[in-house]
Amino acid sequence: MRHLYKILRPIKPLIKAILPSKAWDRLRWYVFFKPKKTKAPPSGFYDASLPQGVNLIGILRAGNSIGVLGRLVAQALTAAEIPFCVIDISEYFIITPCNAEYEHKESVKQKYNVNLIAVNADSLPVVSISLDQADMRKRFNIGYWAWELAEFPDIWQSAFEMYKEIWTLSTFCTSSVEKKSPVPVLTVPLHTGKLGSCINNGREYFSIPHNVFLFMIAYDCNSYVERKNPQASVRAFMDAFSPEDRHVGLVLKLSYPENYRSHIKELLETLSEYPNIFYFDKYLSDVEIRTLVNISDTFVSLHRSEGFGLIPLEAMALGTPVIATAWSGNMDYMNHKNAALVDYTLVPVNGQYVATTPEEDYMWAEPDIAEAAEHMRRLVSDKVWREELINNGKATANTFFSAENMGKIIRKRLQALGLLD
Repeated sequence: MRHLYKILRPIKPLIKAILPSKAWDRLRWYVFFKPKKTKAPPSGFYDASLPQGVNLIGILRAGNSIGVLGRLVAQALTAAEIPFCVIDISEYFIITPCNAEYEHKESVKQKYNVNLIAVNADSLPVVSISLDQADMRKRFNIGYWAWELAEFPDIWQSAFEMYKEIWTLSTFCTSSVEKKSPVPVLTVPLHTGKLGSCINNGREYFSIPHNVFLFMIAYDCNSYVERKNPQASVRAFMDAFSPEDRHVGLVLKLSYPENYRSHIKELLETLSEYPNIFYFDKYLSDVEIRTLVNISDTFVSLHRSEGFGLIPLEAMALGTPVIATAWSGNMDYMNHKNAALVDYTLVPVNGQYVATTPEEDYMWAEPDIAEAAEHMRRLVSDKVWREELINNGKATANTFFSAENMGKIIRKRLQALGLLD
């Protein structure tokens, strides 16, 4: 199977460009990657002679959200002083490597007694292809997943077969996955990462005027535009301000826009009358992204659903107020004291997301655009409220969502399982 995948791999971008995204998702699962059904190893089968530690399996070299997730897990393992190595499988995802932060930890072999596999359920078959299955059966395999809807797809039920335990990013994810999971499911929340320093004179760096109150929208197009719902944020901005309001501006940061040119064209045409629109679709380093968030006056996420929502949490940690839909994974760290929450109505997904069809009854949130627009106007005018959100947001993000806290959760769980002293 591994050899077949390598033969088919060069034509994958062509197939993906031709097919609609939902058809590609199903083809990817059924044709390219669907694993053979195998029985999970019996409890206690693991090789007790293996060194204690974690083989962190993921795409840490990638610039997308799953790559970031893997690097955040690595930071937590480091903070908890848990021995680990990195097995990077980016090559199997047709992703150009752009981050070598953990290159020094990379290994081609599974060194330790625990495999922590930081890719989502739909990508599990790639793991089956890329790793030695005999070695995996000697280890305690844990999946670290995100999922963005309140129900977990039946189509992915076979993804549990390799694992003895599943960890998720948020209580929202856990609630969804545990309904279908035959193995324990644990919430291990992400953290804000190494916020570090930002680029000095950030507005000059990005050629953005100092006298403009900036709202920022950022999303990965490959994470489904329908779910990220940037159109709602744009509509709220346009409802809140007229083109004559030259004291406000909007930053649009998109990742992986190559296959979404019609969406981008429509978005920019909608905003064509507004003077202060700052559009970025090229790769930006972690420091550049952090700087862009830091120089913005408000971050906006009118998502229909989030598994966690990392950038809004990072914005809070940096002291940038957040306007966000009051539903899904972000509610693990947001409340009305630390964020400008937007009410919503639950509506059918109607097949607009991965592994769903119009016939199924999946639901997600439709945010109240009028309320979001009111929050935008108030954040510009009400300095007291703005400072309250800044202070409370920083306290929440920096106190409860650190690499140290995540590392403690991981260490305690592995100790409770008898996998770590």
